[in-house]
Amino acid sequence: MKTLILMTIFLPTLAFSQKYHFERFSEARLTAGGIYGACFETFTSNGKEYRESVSKEKCKPSKLKTQWVDVNGYPGCFKVGENGWIERAPEVSECRPSKVKYKFEKVRFAQAMNDGPGGMGTCYEIDAEKGEAGYKASTDASKCRPGKVTKKWAKHLGYNGCFEEGEGGWISMLPKSECKPDATTFVFSPFQDIRLIFDKDRPAGECFEVDVETKGSKYKNSVDASKCKPGKVTYQWKKIRSLEGCFEIGGEEWVKSVDSSKCRPKETEYLFVREKDPRMIGAGYFGNCIEVDKETKGQKFKVGADMEKCRPPHVTYRMKDVLGSGRFECFEVDERDKEALEDSSAQEDQLLSLSDKLLSWFNSEDKKHVEKKDIAANMWIARVDTENCKDPVISDRSSIKKDGRSSASEDSSDSNGNATNQ
Repeated sequence: MKTLILMTIFLPTLAFSQKYHFERFSEARLTAGGIYGACFETFTSNGKEYRESVSKEKCKPSKLKTQWVDVNGYPGCFKVGENGWIERAPEVSECRPSKVKYKFEKVRFAQAMNDGPGGMGTCYEIDAEKGEAGYKASTDASKCRPGKVTKKWAKHLGYNGCFEEGEGGWISMLPKSECKPDATTFVFSPFQDIRLIFDKDRPAGECFEVDVETKGSKYKNSVDASKCKPGKVTYQWKKIRSLEGCFEIGGEEWVKSVDSSKCRPKETEYLFVREKDPRMIGAGYFGNCIEVDKETKGQKFKVGADMEKCRPPHVTYRMKDVLGSGRFECFEVDERDKEALEDSSAQEDQLLSLSDKLLSWFNSEDKKHVEKKDIAANMWIARVDTENCKDPVISDRSSIKKDGRSSASEDSSDSNGNATNQ
C-alpha cells in the first residue's frame, strides 16, 4: 500500500511535464465570460507531446490591464494579460480617457428615425488625442448638438418631415408640428385600398393639414378626420370599384361609408332575384331577396332582405326535376309563374335549365356566369318538403303555414273519423 502511494505521488514528475498556455481566436468569437480565446494544457507522455483543452481560468493571469483594443476589426474595452489573455471589460467606461471629444454620425437607413433629438444619428465620445483608435462609445445625443441649429421641412432617407440641422452633420427629426407655418388648410386624400373604403368606423381617406402656399410640399401633417369634414354633406348610394353601398359625400373629396339606412328612399319594394351562378344554388331558395328603390329598381338603393319579404301572396306547389337528373323534388312557386305550372317535361327550356348552365359553366374558359336565357323572370321558387306537393291547391297567403304548407291542402275528418275533402 505504501509503495502505491509513493508511485502515485511521484508519477507526474517521472512520466511527463505540463504547461498551460492561452491562444486567441483568429476571428472575433466571443465565448462564455466574454473571453476571446481558449486555454490549453500541453504535456509530454513517454516522450511524446500532447495538447488538451482545459478550463480558461487555468490560463488567466493574476494581473490584468484594462485598455482599448481592436479584436479582429471589433474595437472595444478589454482586460489583457502578458500571456495573450483577453476578455471584454464589464463596462466600456472602464477605458474612458480623461480627455474626450464628441462626434455625430448620421444613420444610413430609416429604421433609427424617431421623433426627438438624435433621431437621425448617434452621438459618440472619442479619445481627444488618439481618436476612435483610443476610445469610442455612444452617449447622450444632446452632447453632439451644436449651439446653432435651424429648423426646416425637408426630406431625408425618403421621409418628409420637420428636421433640425446644424454643424458637424447634426440632424434630428422633430415632431411635424414644429414646422407648422402660420397659414394652413386641410385636404382630404381618399384611400386606394378598397378594404379601407368600406370601413364604417372612419372616413374613406386621410385628412392632412398642409401649408396654403404649396398644399403639402412645405408642410403636411396627418390630423383628425373631422378637420376635413365639410359643413354640408349628402347621402348617396354609390358604386366604388366592384362594391356598392351608402356613402356620406361632401366637398370635392370627402367620402365616408355609412349605414345603408341613411340612403333608404321613401318608397321601396322587394324583389326575388334568381341565382345566376349554379355553384350558389343549394338546398332551399333558388335566389335572394333584396330591398330596392322603387324608382330605379336597385341603382339608388339595394340591400339584402329577409326571404319572407319576397314570398308572393299566392303560391302553389309542383314536383319538378329542375336539375335534369331524373330526381323530382317539391318546389313552392309563384301562382303567376305559368311556366312553372306547366308539365315538368317542359321545364328544360322554360324554368332554370340548370343542367345546361352547370355544363356551360364548367366548360367555359373564364368560368364566368353563363346563362342560357333569363327564364321565369326572377319568379319565386323554393325547395320545400314533399308533403306540400301532395294534393296541391292554390292558397292565399293567409292560409300558408310557417312550414310552407297550405292549410287548405290538409284533409279534415268528421266526428266519426271519416276523411272528407274540403
